[in-house]
Amino acid sequence: MRPKIQKCESLQYIGMALKLENALI
Repeated sequence: MRPKIQKCESLQYIGMALKLENALI
């Protein structure tokens, strides 16, 4: 269960990073 949760969290962090990059651009 934990590994799946970690993957989901990593995806969320990646999404946030992409949104921040798009906002900067």
